[in-house]
Amino acid sequence: MEASITEPALPAAKYYIPRPMPVWKFITLSTCTFGIYIGIWNYQQWKFLKSKHNGDLSPFWRAVLSIFFLYPLLAELKREALTHNIEEDVSPGATAVCYALLCFSFRLPAPWELVGFLNVVPLIPSIGLGRKIAEAELGPDRPPSQPIWWEFVIMIVGGGWVVLSVIGSFIH
Repeated sequence: MEASITEPALPAAKYYIPRPMPVWKFITLSTCTFGIYIGIWNYQQWKFLKSKHNGDLSPFWRAVLSIFFLYPLLAELKREALTHNIEEDVSPGATAVCYALLCFSFRLPAPWELVGFLNVVPLIPSIGLGRKIAEAELGPDRPPSQPIWWEFVIMIVGGGWVVLSVIGSFIH
């Protein structure tokens, strides 16, 4: 399999390793997909943990039910970071609670439902931790991933929907 221009070849690994993701890219994709990308990130992290430790879990269902499985995911990522001597101040409990509260804030009346877009904020340290783990697994020569064509489409189309929904929140 040849490496494409936008996606450098991965080193041979015995298990799945997610692409290192810059925090700005995660925030942009999460916002432009109204939080769906958070589930994709959860899936990728659970898939990594399952394949590395031969676990008996379902990454798909843990991603779909990510509001319930965020704490165990962050606790596992924190343990994984310790195996690579990565020190990161991520609190799985506080992150999970803040994330859940911000997810439920979409139920607030307009325009206060816009607070729900902040549900990505408590995840920022965890995204950095996931990136550091992926970089440690892949080695220092691998740069962070750049957006590929479908991510640009999501950013443009989803960004337009976000702008329209923000404007719509203020029009009664």
